[in-house]
Amino acid sequence: MANLIEFLVPKVFAQTSDAISQPTFGEVIAGTGTTTTSSVLLNWDNPTVRVGDKFKVRVEIRTGDFKVSEYKIVVSYNKDFLSVVDKDPSAPGTQVTLLDSLLTVANASTDNIASEGRIEVTAKAASGTDYQINKEVVEIEFQAQAVGQTKVQVATAVDGTRLTRLNGQPIAFNVNEVNVNVAAAAVSQTPEPEVIPQTPEPEAQPQQPPPQPTQIPNTAISDGPGFMLSIALGASLIFTGFSLIFNKKKKTSS
Repeated sequence: MANLIEFLVPKVFAQTSDAISQPTFGEVIAGTGTTTTSSVLLNWDNPTVRVGDKFKVRVEIRTGDFKVSEYKIVVSYNKDFLSVVDKDPSAPGTQVTLLDSLLTVANASTDNIASEGRIEVTAKAASGTDYQINKEVVEIEFQAQAVGQTKVQVATAVDGTRLTRLNGQPIAFNVNEVNVNVAAAAVSQTPEPEVIPQTPEPEAQPQQPPPQPTQIPNTAISDGPGFMLSIALGASLIFTGFSLIFNKKKKTSS
């Protein structure tokens, strides 16, 4: 009976997947027997910007239980809507910011470049070393250039994003993309100057001459020398007049 059941319902053996194959969903089952999900994700918390605004997108790598000795991050964007702000003017080309300190960029002008809608960052660990990476490793600063909706996404096509183990084999990972809505720039309005009400000044009143003090005539007899001389002269004239009259009467009577 058992043989009949096995004949009618044969055993089916599930095929295991290695760490190289790229899954479309679910977990990656590695050859080591551990289960993990690796990812290269874009982190951004501002869905709407205006023309001229700058904003930052960070790339996060999560390798789970896997260790990698090299990663290559490729991010694509529409250069008609967005431009990349250069973070290292001293190096040729346009660079983004590397946040990782374990894996480093060998040459900024070749391993950290942004041009024509494509950003490429290649970082490696020291020879013979590899690490589990579960953090943000790259920061990209964009500036909005035109009104519309556009995308920033992790590129996985040929020569795209790659996580590489010490033995040279890549591991599989999930990716995402972010939608960017660019609105028109805000109209700058110059505030009108505040009008401060002016209190009218009181009308100038004609100036009145100050009152003059009342002068009381001086009736006192002056004791100055001029006044005394006048009195003496007057008395002399009177005496002379009386003398002339007396002499005239004396002559007449004689």
